[in-house]
Amino acid sequence: PTGHEKMFSIVVTATEDGISLTREFHFACTRGATGIHELRDSVKPSSGWYNLNGQPVASPRQGVYIRNGKKIMR
Repeated sequence: PTGHEKMFSIVVTATEDGISLTREFHFACTRGATGIHELRDSVKPSSGWYNLNGQPVASPRQGVYIRNGKKIMR
């Protein structure tokens, strides 16, 4: 950052039906800034399997998992 620029981050957690997802957003504020000029999403969508804690699972067995943003029972 330059002398007039400040960097900060915000961590946001959303919880629904016992599932929590956390994302971190990074911002740069400059003197005289009048708006948002660019947004970049560093989270890549994944078609893999995840447990209810959001941890990747190589081969799901019996239970409830998340795949493509949907809860799936096996």
